[in-house]
Amino acid sequence: MEIREVDNQNYDLLTNKMMDYVDNDKLPGLITLVYKNEKIIYNKKFGFADTEGKIPIEFENIFRIASMTKPIVSVAALILFEKGKFVLEDPLSKFIPNAKNLKVYVEKKDDEIIVEDLEREITILDLFTHTSGFIYPMDPNHPVDKQYLDLYGSNFEKRNQMTLKELGEGWFKIPLKHQPGIKYTYSVSTDILGYLIQVISGKVLDKFLKEEIFQKLDMVDTDFYVPEDKKARLVSIHEINKEGKLLKSKEDIQSFPRDKRKFLSGGGGLLSTVSDYLKFAKMFLNRGNLNGVQIITEKTYELMISDHITTRNIIFSVWKREGFPENLKNIIDPDKERNGFGLGVSIQINNEYFPKGIYSWPGAYTTNFWIDPENKIIGIILSQFIPIFSYPIFHEFEKMTYEALKS
Repeated sequence: MEIREVDNQNYDLLTNKMMDYVDNDKLPGLITLVYKNEKIIYNKKFGFADTEGKIPIEFENIFRIASMTKPIVSVAALILFEKGKFVLEDPLSKFIPNAKNLKVYVEKKDDEIIVEDLEREITILDLFTHTSGFIYPMDPNHPVDKQYLDLYGSNFEKRNQMTLKELGEGWFKIPLKHQPGIKYTYSVSTDILGYLIQVISGKVLDKFLKEEIFQKLDMVDTDFYVPEDKKARLVSIHEINKEGKLLKSKEDIQSFPRDKRKFLSGGGGLLSTVSDYLKFAKMFLNRGNLNGVQIITEKTYELMISDHITTRNIIFSVWKREGFPENLKNIIDPDKERNGFGLGVSIQINNEYFPKGIYSWPGAYTTNFWIDPENKIIGIILSQFIPIFSYPIFHEFEKMTYEALKS
């Protein structure tokens, strides 16, 4: 599907806001797309794919979508769920025996790490909802985080050359940070879900995704790796340096995913285009079906976008997550946005800023998608900038979209 620019005067405020980010050297470039009632009603591109070479951004460009991988891998796992390969309440150890031997961190006394036994085993539901006790290593001073970083090596070089099986063996030797099922902790849980897909299906994760999702939805540019003939379409990552200047990130950051890696990250390893991700999102909006191709059933779709966090008396907020910038807390009220979590997506379970029922998930390089099933809307924004949440751009994009729809 060829994606073309679609201008819409109702979106002039949004266009001006996105242009401001580029004109004021806050972002290198970006694409914003709004789809409603079976057609693209707004689609604009701004700025550059590479500021050094002054290469304009194009709709055909390839983006590292990072954690926007998670909903895709969650759907892949649910394909196996529908085939009766597991139920959500199954203990993970049923398929990965090492999970039965996990310990839970309690404290560090002197130089000794004190652990305790599991109160209950990790379930597959815990992987979908990040309630497993696994983590992302965000605190280099914490004893558990340190063990993850030791496993990954400097600049994650060791991790990138490990298979999911090898990483799994490493993860299951590290204590959990808390008991399963008691709190939401954003983590490698979806990577482990990707490993589970391999174990159950007998197929490598990338092959399973291609056969069960990408080929069926004609997602021709979505993969864990950019082949040689597509590398010119890959957008460069940018950041703001200490002097406040926008510049291209260092080569070791850019090298992903030009260099093929063994690590197929179900939590954040895919690349895609606005065209491809729109196909995936349209399948979602159509309750598991796109152009007559059924990826998951309506019943499974409903299960996926239902809240599985607050119903278990667990507090969720993407905005209260560890490391969320203080400067955005005055703009975004965490009690009014995405305060539920389904199977791989956050969910709007109240009717405050945005309509109830919206679900979404962002990616670390400043990418995001959201779907409003009630009003038949998809929003996609793609850039390549770190760190994520430097600006309230996701909130602004969504808010201005609804303001434009009222015009």
